[in-house]
Amino acid sequence: MEGREWDRDAQVEYQIRLIQERLYGFGNKQFYGGLSRRDIALLEDTAERIPYEEAKRIFQRKNYEDPSMRGRTSFKPLQKLGFAALPNNCLRVTEAGGALLAEKDDYGEIFLRMLLKWEIPNVLDRNGFPPKYGYNIKPFVGFLRLIDAVNKLCRKSEWRVPQIVV
Repeated sequence: MEGREWDRDAQVEYQIRLIQERLYGFGNKQFYGGLSRRDIALLEDTAERIPYEEAKRIFQRKNYEDPSMRGRTSFKPLQKLGFAALPNNCLRVTEAGGALLAEKDDYGEIFLRMLLKWEIPNVLDRNGFPPKYGYNIKPFVGFLRLIDAVNKLCRKSEWRVPQIVV
């Protein structure tokens, strides 16, 4: 879907593709509610690929009030974590997203690089953490510093708390 305009149709298609690849709904008893036995069997049969039209039918069967919102909601974590972007409202897979899709790199390494770069405020999320309120942190780095500070305090005190190694 890279290069597509991120409009309502693309958002619905994205959500359908997630169902098709069993990346959404699979194994979720709440999602299975309202689906036929045939639909559930299709989702559960991991030996067979779900045809796009069948995934679309399952999605439509859920009868969501705002279908495109499902795609936007599912896409948001990829955007916030830097795996995808929407420059000029067109879907783009970032370098980190490409590495994740290629499965050529170690997932741990990909996520470590992403976490080390993640900042608040995030240029992609200025509404959630506006700079005017003083948000200016790399959460993962801050968390590592917190662990280090707790470890130092434990070494100085009589506490016998196991050390956290990172």
